Amino acid sequence: KLTLQLEALRADATLDAVLCRMRLFWEGLEAEAAAYRRDNREESHGLPNSAMLARRWIFDAIGMFDTSLKHASAVAWFGVFESRGLKSKELPVVLVERRMHAQNFSRQSGASRHDEFLHMVKRSMDAKRGRPPAS
Repeated sequence: KLTLQLEALRADATLDAVLCRMRLFWEGLEAEAAAYRRDNREESHGLPNSAMLARRWIFDAIGMFDTSLKHASAVAWFGVFESRGLKSKELPVVLVERRMHAQNFSRQSGASRHDEFLHMVKRSMDAKRGRPPAS
């Protein structure tokens, strides 16, 4: 994974980060697995930080992942990344696999996960409008 992503960064000096595709696989949760297969959603864009390789200076420029966000830290970070006009590329190959099971962290707090994403979207909209972030 890292070798392919590093080759892409070295080949194009204008790239700031390289992502890859991600494939989900299930242990248990047969109904969910069947629904994803039926809808052809087993493979997706790799937005989780495990699917990314970024140049070190990017973190110095825009900061690290917001650890106060339990579910939306990668989405929030990429929002800042894109708002700064930074350039990424997704390799068209699956290099990350994510195991889905009943104890996944994302399943543990459904309502707070949605609230967090809504808060993150509002914060992003406020930033685009030049408003200070709400606490």
